[in-house]
This record gives sequence, C-alpha cells and structure tokens, in this order.
Amino acid sequence: GLATLIGEQLQVVGNLPTFAMIILVCLMITFLTELTSNTATTEMILPVLAAVAVVTGTHPLLLMIPATISASCAFMMPVATPPNAIVFGSERLSVGEMVRIGIFLNLIGVVVITAIVLAVGTTVFGIDPSMVPDWASSIAAGPEG
Repeated sequence: GLATLIGEQLQVVGNLPTFAMIILVCLMITFLTELTSNTATTEMILPVLAAVAVVTGTHPLLLMIPATISASCAFMMPVATPPNAIVFGSERLSVGEMVRIGIFLNLIGVVVITAIVLAVGTTVFGIDPSMVPDWASSIAAGPEG
C-alpha cells in the first residue's frame, strides 16, 4: 500500500546508523506534534515507519516505539497539548518564551528517548536491531502478499 511506497522512497534513511534513524524519527515526530494532534500523527506515521524499517532491514519497534513516545513530547507551542494551552492562557508566558524553553525540553526528550530505547528497550522487548521479524514483513507487504 501507500505506507510501503513511502517506505521504499525513504530507503535512503537505511544508510544511517540505527541510533541516527531513531534520533531522526524522534525529532520529526516531536516537532510535527507541535502543530498537529498527537494521536493523528502517530496513527498516520506508524504504518510508514513500519514500512521504512522493513525496507531498511531494521526491527520496526526500534522506530515505532520512539515515535509513539515522542508524540507526547510537544512542549513549545500553546496548540500542541491542552496543558500548554492552559499555561499560555494564564498570560504569564508569551509564545516566544514557550518556544525558547520548549525547544530545550524537546531536544532533551529526543536524547532521553533514544538512549532509553537503545539501552533498555532492546532488552525488555528482546529486539535484535538488525533483524526484521516475520510479523513485520507480512504486515508491511499488505493484504495482497
């Protein structure tokens, strides 16, 4: 399907080391969710990440877990999450102040998520970063085969 097509187009990402792919995914999702719904973003991007992982020979969970967690790390914009809107609504912070502070929180989140997924996630979930499991290959292939 479309996710596989997009995954094949993004195959160039496969030349990056695993940690760099995870950082790239975390950055992309964290900053995308500053302007879009967390749920809608993950719903849209997870099938694409699964296809990218299969095409690049990476375990899909190594991209999908950090993407899911990163969707909750939107700290810069008032529209990103209801708590951000509440803080902004207090009129004690300007958008500029939220962006200045939030960008550091976002970047710290990217580093922490990447480190935890690589250090703990691979052990907890029994992930071999260089192996694509059978279930992932069949899902990425779609219903036709």
